Amino acid sequence: MINLAIEEYAISENYDLILYQNAAFASDQVNITNQIISKIEGTSP
Repeated sequence: MINLAIEEYAISENYDLILYQNAAFASDQVNITNQIISKIEGTSP
């Protein structure tokens, strides 16, 4: 479910690369964690 949500988000927002695990640093401007959580919560039954 997480992979699908990330893939859909990446395509819809025209991302070329999204690191899923082990990122050394992510600023608030590039951190999409909350957007992915919202997408998952919105598609959950």
